[in-house]
Amino acid sequence: MVNKINFSKFSYLISDWDGTLADSFKPHTESFIKTVHDSFGVGKEKAKEIYFNTDGKPLTLQIKKAAKTVGFNVSDTLPYEDKFWENLKGLMPETVPGAKEFLTLLKNKGFKIAVWSGTKTDILHERIDLLSFFSLVDFYIGNEPGNKTQVKGPFFFTKIAERFGIPEEKLREKALVIGDGTGDMEAGKAVGATTVGIARKQPKEQLIKAGADMVVMDIEELGRLFK
Repeated sequence: MVNKINFSKFSYLISDWDGTLADSFKPHTESFIKTVHDSFGVGKEKAKEIYFNTDGKPLTLQIKKAAKTVGFNVSDTLPYEDKFWENLKGLMPETVPGAKEFLTLLKNKGFKIAVWSGTKTDILHERIDLLSFFSLVDFYIGNEPGNKTQVKGPFFFTKIAERFGIPEEKLREKALVIGDGTGDMEAGKAVGATTVGIARKQPKEQLIKAGADMVVMDIEELGRLFK
């Protein structure tokens, strides 16, 4: 624990998707392998190795790295990012253990729940549908490839406030931001919200350094703090 947090003051949750509510690593790996193999001829084992070693990095950097291994210098990765998202369609992610129970707990307490994600919005819609999260999520918003503004942070925060009809300054007071990556912590701090890191894959120390007000080991531990 980094700081003591009064969890009774919150009535909004802003959650990351991949790694926090859904485990998409396997389908993302499969889509990446197919994308760089079909696009550049990168061997499937090599593509898998690259994806494992660059997990958490921006997709554009992952694609550039894969292309470079076979002699391609790619400046515009957007066509290949589009292929990645297209190849991802229909591939089933897994629900993170305890995620639905946690959201159900908060819904029963009257929370409004938003998901912001680095996944494209249309793909995020499909993932939420595949895992039957729609009854638990009030609003969701994802990245637009190539748009450096439409990402987690102030832009998404404004959209969430507008959707819920609440002034941004009030949302800062009433919202808890959660995620499993340093980028999630940085986004939460960028909007001035209380931020909790879930150390499923990244070390606690990295999440704290990125701005986490508290770190838990899993979403089930976080749920117990609301009971």
